[in-house]
Amino acid sequence: MNELTEAAPFLPNSASARDRAFVLHPMTNLVQHAAEGPLIVTRGEGIHIVDEQGRRYIEGVSGLWSVTLGFHNERLAQAAYRQMLELPSYHMFRFKSHPTAIELAERLIALSPAPMSKAFFANSGSEANDTAIKLAWYYNNALGRRAKKKIIARRLSRRRHRQRQPHGARPQPPGFRPADRPGPAYGLSAPLALRGARRKRGGVRDAARRHSGETDPRRGTRDRRGLHR
Repeated sequence: MNELTEAAPFLPNSASARDRAFVLHPMTNLVQHAAEGPLIVTRGEGIHIVDEQGRRYIEGVSGLWSVTLGFHNERLAQAAYRQMLELPSYHMFRFKSHPTAIELAERLIALSPAPMSKAFFANSGSEANDTAIKLAWYYNNALGRRAKKKIIARRLSRRRHRQRQPHGARPQPPGFRPADRPGPAYGLSAPLALRGARRKRGGVRDAARRHSGETDPRRGTRDRRGLHR
């Protein structure tokens, strides 16, 4: 057990035992999790969370960036309660809308630092990126630029969480292919994925290779520190 779970015995019907039996955790070493169990968080207060043993922690990532106004926020709880009584949830598909979404969209457009005309609501950053790519393709298709399909991102960027595999053998989405590995920071400057990109001298792939210090893959690769990969 680790230092956070050593005081929580794995009783047959404990929260920790039930978690290990029924919950699959993202971004988690499952072998280690099965052996050590989770940190069970039972409540939060302001910037702190409290585990089942009563220990307090400063929550540095705000509940994975979703509790930026703090835990146990009475004002938010009351607003959520009123909304749950009035209209707990409703979709915006097929010409549907509701007053709360309209008001929020108006406020977001007014606060936006760049000229914008519409707000599109999504459930996560991954969904937002996926939608942005599809909208960009749709926009260019509508303008007759059907070959304009390149999407450039950064390897190991925020929305590309994948377990590392040997020799860079990560699966890519259909129609995408990886650019060369970037420099020592793994993704601060070099492109990641291209769709419909052409391999030509002086192109994006060559620029990424030159930036990262790599040579032609057929002759082996070497990073800026002189280490082969």
